[in-house]
Amino acid sequence: MIIGCTGNYRKEEYYTILEKVYAIFTKSDVKLLISDDLKKNDKFQIPDNYSLVTFDTLAKNIDLLLAIGGDG
Repeated sequence: MIIGCTGNYRKEEYYTILEKVYAIFTKSDVKLLISDDLKKNDKFQIPDNYSLVTFDTLAKNIDLLLAIGGDG
């Protein structure tokens, strides 16, 4: 299964949740693709092991989308 992950990169909580999600899915047989919106936040050090793709690529290649954050 391929899960895509995107979220509100402007919110600090997104990064904490993303790290936890990544840790959970890497222990299973799930491939996690992450939207490259992360690159828009130059304060966040993107781990080398994150598989970043454009949102269009994400949408075309995943079985399930996990959206983190939002307006509340």
